[in-house]
Amino acid sequence: MQPPGATNEWHTLDKDFAPLHEEFRFTLDAFASDELHKLPRYWTERENALARPWMGERVFANPPYGRGLLARCVAKMAREADRAELIVALVPAWTERAWWQDHVEPGRRAGLLEVRFPRGRLRFGWPGRPDGHPRCVAGFPSALIVWRRP
Repeated sequence: MQPPGATNEWHTLDKDFAPLHEEFRFTLDAFASDELHKLPRYWTERENALARPWMGERVFANPPYGRGLLARCVAKMAREADRAELIVALVPAWTERAWWQDHVEPGRRAGLLEVRFPRGRLRFGWPGRPDGHPRCVAGFPSALIVWRRP
């Protein structure tokens, strides 16, 4: 097993995903892997969600949190917000970061997106391990950013 931080694969647990899917009825898991995906239709690193159009999709996004990757992913989501039917992103609640200030905060202030803060720290899964054996508790609070096409 890899130590925490050695991979960008942080699996959203079913107990956290299921209520979101029930509410939003996602059509696409945009940042997934063959081993860790929440929906039958998903894109892996090979399919590169950053290079694809998201037109008409109802997207669940738990993007990679790696250095520089998260900022690029959030920027892509903000650009796709008026083309996708819906985007729900699970991200760290790092409100002081440039990506948050550049791509989340302006939309929040303008009423173009909703930000939800889940209670407590989320647990994330581990490739090859069942949901009952979470990889670790996040070392940071999380946020759900919800973009809906006007």
